[in-house]
Amino acid sequence: MAYDERGELMGHISIGLELVNALWRRISAEQADAWKNLEPPSEDVRLHLLHLIAAHHGQKDLGSPVDPKTPEAQALHYIDNLDARLEMFAAGYTVAKPLAPRVFDRVRPLPGNLVKSLERFAHTTPEKSAEGELL
Repeated sequence: MAYDERGELMGHISIGLELVNALWRRISAEQADAWKNLEPPSEDVRLHLLHLIAAHHGQKDLGSPVDPKTPEAQALHYIDNLDARLEMFAAGYTVAKPLAPRVFDRVRPLPGNLVKSLERFAHTTPEKSAEGELL
C-alpha cells in the first residue's frame, strides 16, 4: 500500500477505528428502525468490531492499544500475523540473493535463510512401452 501523511501521523489502527465509528453512525442513523431490535444489539457488535481492529496486532508492544480479549480477536491476530509472514516470504524470494538451489539469503525480520517451497504436486500417468510395460 502507498504511504501517506495521514497514515504516518495516525496509524492504520486509529484510522480503522475512526472509519468504523463514522460509518456505523451514518448507517445506524439511516437504518435506525431496522437496527432497534437486532440481536446481539448493534452497539455490542460495534464494540466487538472496534476491539477486533484495536487488538489485531496482538500485543501493546507491537502497536495494539489493547490485548485480544475475545476468541475472535485472538484468531484475527494470528490470521493477520500469518498473512504478514507469508507476504514477507513472497517478497523475500524476489529480493534475496540465491545461495543454493531453492535456498536464499536471509530477509529480515524472518528468522533465517529462506527455502523455496516444493512445487505443486502433480500426478502423472506412467509411460508405457510399445509392449504395454511401464517405463
